[in-house]
Amino acid sequence: MINVKCKSIGISLLTFTFYILHFTFFLCLVMVLPSCNREKILFTELAAIGADGWTYSDSIRFAFAAKDTNQTYDLRLEITHDEDYAWENLYVQIKTSFPGDSLKTDILSLELSDGIGAWAGKCSGGKCRLTIPLQTFLKFPSTGEYALTFIQYMRQEVVPGIYGLKLTVAEAERQNGRTAER
Repeated sequence: MINVKCKSIGISLLTFTFYILHFTFFLCLVMVLPSCNREKILFTELAAIGADGWTYSDSIRFAFAAKDTNQTYDLRLEITHDEDYAWENLYVQIKTSFPGDSLKTDILSLELSDGIGAWAGKCSGGKCRLTIPLQTFLKFPSTGEYALTFIQYMRQEVVPGIYGLKLTVAEAERQNGRTAER
């Protein structure tokens, strides 16, 4: 084993090499780890729903600005509901407002279970969380302010067991069969 002393700094060459290797490894980790989550989020917001339930009159509005008409985006809705939620789905009316004040209304059934009684999302501590893709590979037709308003559209005034909705607008992960360019 070679154990040469560096007179100018007072440590052996072996110790010096050990420190250099560890420093290089640490530097590589610092540079690589931030690139693990490369998703670029345009917008994300969580709207909590009161303990009394979601009523017809309690609409949830998410507003964001789109600045790039060339980029494709994914719109995802995360729903948090009670593990004892009484239905397999949640009907919502979605009103989308576009720049220039045009409005589009859709009715959508958000499927919360797998069809045979098991919740489709991850459940823990009495609550379940499910992310549903609302739209994938969306290109905004124009820049400006967009808004999505969610209204519960079940057949009763109050829907208990829905705790919150979270809307995320992120750059699309894949485009035309390949990873979207960043």
